Amino acid sequence: MEWYYFNKIDWRAQEMLFAIKGIPKLFEYYTILKVRAYLSLICDLNAKLQENSSSILQAYYQEILVELYYEPDYWMVGHKNAFDQKYLNTEIRTFEQTSSGKVFKASNHENRRRAPDIVIELTPPSGESILLVLDAKYSKMETAYKERLPECAMKYVHGIHGVNGTSPVKAMILISPTQATKASLADMHVSPYGLFDDKTVTPVLGVQGVQLNDQHIENNDFTLRHTLENLLDLMV
Repeated sequence: MEWYYFNKIDWRAQEMLFAIKGIPKLFEYYTILKVRAYLSLICDLNAKLQENSSSILQAYYQEILVELYYEPDYWMVGHKNAFDQKYLNTEIRTFEQTSSGKVFKASNHENRRRAPDIVIELTPPSGESILLVLDAKYSKMETAYKERLPECAMKYVHGIHGVNGTSPVKAMILISPTQATKASLADMHVSPYGLFDDKTVTPVLGVQGVQLNDQHIENNDFTLRHTLENLLDLMV
């Protein structure tokens, strides 16, 4: 029912359903639906929106334009698709292509890009836009924290930049299923520097646990919704 309610029976939603090939992909779709649902509750959906946007949700949080993207492409520097883009993938993936080895060579290969599962772009009335990156990982929270978070931080926090050299990614949150009675955020930063503290540092890094049926934990302070709210408050 959520596909119909949130997407108004658009063809993109149906194509996504046909693309499901396993539990990890299904969990990824569940995650984007939950993020979109929570942003719809948190943000103002009635304000004037931008035209010609590829986002799947546009809204406002105070004066900040909030745009939600599913698997946006960030093309490698030198790729033909990187022309006239706001953000680029600047990451050199092999040692041989660094300055210590052979000179980096641009490529138009279709895989020369990064495409995180979920990106929330926040655009203020003036100043630079910032990105909040979320990635669904169908694994235990501990496994995601130990093995996947460092990898994703390198790929997205350090690998995506603005064309003018800015570092737009201010949060990298993995989302994993949990069977715990309370949803939680495994924050990389110790208190009082974590997301739910009063001296929060950026980029925010961590793993958010979600229950596949989380109706009984909606009042807990560390649900996905509360994490999204705190991220938005931090960036305002």
